[in-house]
Amino acid sequence: PALSGQLRELRKLQTLTTVRRSLRRLMRETGRLLVELKPIVLASPLSAASHLPPDFPEFDLVVIDEASQVPVWDAACALSRAREAVIVGDSRQLPPTSFFDRREDEDEGDEDAEEVESVESVLDGCVNAGLPQLSLLWHYRSRDERLIEFANRRSYGARLQTFPAPHLAHPNLGVEFRLVPGVYDRAGSRTNRIEAEAVVGEIVRRLSDPEGCSANRSIGVVTFSVAQQELVRDLLDAALDADATAAAGATAAASTGDPVFVKNLENVQGDERATMLFSVGYGPDAQGKLHYNFGPLTASGGERRLNVAITRAREKVIVFASMRAAQLDPAKCRAQGVGDLRSYLEYAERGVLPAIDGEAGARRPIGLTAIERDLAARLERRGWKVSTHVGRSRDYRISLALASAADPSRFVLGVELDGAHWASAPTTFDRELVRSGVLANLGWKVVRVSALDAWRQPELAAERIDAAARTSAGG
Repeated sequence: PALSGQLRELRKLQTLTTVRRSLRRLMRETGRLLVELKPIVLASPLSAASHLPPDFPEFDLVVIDEASQVPVWDAACALSRAREAVIVGDSRQLPPTSFFDRREDEDEGDEDAEEVESVESVLDGCVNAGLPQLSLLWHYRSRDERLIEFANRRSYGARLQTFPAPHLAHPNLGVEFRLVPGVYDRAGSRTNRIEAEAVVGEIVRRLSDPEGCSANRSIGVVTFSVAQQELVRDLLDAALDADATAAAGATAAASTGDPVFVKNLENVQGDERATMLFSVGYGPDAQGKLHYNFGPLTASGGERRLNVAITRAREKVIVFASMRAAQLDPAKCRAQGVGDLRSYLEYAERGVLPAIDGEAGARRPIGLTAIERDLAARLERRGWKVSTHVGRSRDYRISLALASAADPSRFVLGVELDGAHWASAPTTFDRELVRSGVLANLGWKVVRVSALDAWRQPELAAERIDAAARTSAGG
């Protein structure tokens, strides 16, 4: 009977041209019916507290996403309505803070880092309370392992399982460093105009290239400060006003649902684009002096902000900086965020991971098996360029990858032998379906070979691989 009354009330409201009733009152009067009709409610923690009355029916399950950014008190209302809860987040990403609200107008003259008041997130609270945890360790976003390798080693102890791209080198994949002869206007605007102009120039170039700004070539910019963000945005608006081709490219990008964005460290979490342009901004001033106050990176938790910024790209990161890693004295990089920035600049410039003190997830030396060595030799005699144990993940790599002599930069075939790497998946479903699906999505053609068959009939196994590689290569 109660539900019938609520249904009549909803139908009555449908006939009205103007509904003079608050959402909270509607929820209170028709809540039981609403959860029957629409059992899934999507709301922010603030909306849940504002619009759900105390007597609203309990939810069987409440899921809080991006929980590292939700303070405990904001989550309390939603959690109080749950029979069960799943708290999803990454403790290595942004905590709930208001760094820019508090610091942008403050004097940066002090070389010492100011501490930002620590706010416990609901994720931290659950971890500290000893609630059961489940780690999600497969990384899917990056179409090139170099995009995530630094963060994997530095922030996640090399525990993330990543997947190699079927390319040894590709202009639209990986991490690129661009040194800009910029000057950080520390005493004035707190921006780096030359660096901002270089970033905008790259955006315009990409937007003007019909092949470079398709739906798969979306663009985003992340800066270290609000001041640099606003400068890049203003320069970009002016550039698009002056260049009709680039403006058309920006309109086309927006129509795909992935418009060009310019954000800062504090509000870029959750966003991603194919190509991310990273504007450091900070650098030597007009007198050539380099100060070690790097804004949010200097504060507590700065390393988490950097981790967010460098993991937003699906295909490529271009780092624009007015200084090299070698210009930063390690002894003066007291804040972990600044030390990580120095290491990342070195990684972007050299393409080699710097040593990480006490790294728990250092790559284990993995030797080739006799079967893998034998197969590789047989395939090389057939004219293929063979790479072994392809990939950067600690636990999974492709046993053999074949490239043609005509184009050694692209693998035409991957070979999975049922050895240690193949068996590293925790479940049959992961090994047989999920992993193969991820590799196919990256563009791999993979053939499975039994190690036992390759041991008993090595020439026949090599023949089969050779035929598959020729088919994949188109002849």
